[in-house]
Amino acid sequence: MDIVNQREQEEYDQVRRDLIFVVTMNAIFFAILIGLYFFNRSTGSVDQFFAQVLKF
Repeated sequence: MDIVNQREQEEYDQVRRDLIFVVTMNAIFFAILIGLYFFNRSTGSVDQFFAQVLKF
């Protein structure tokens, strides 16, 4: 039974690391998104960039 418990603990640790990684990356992307929103709101640079890229 000890090997089974050790394997479950390893899987739990891996899931925990993955969850922390995903939550951290989502927080970083959210911060970038909010930053781009307010930067674009004051300058309009992001709109101009995508207008040139997409030929609007």
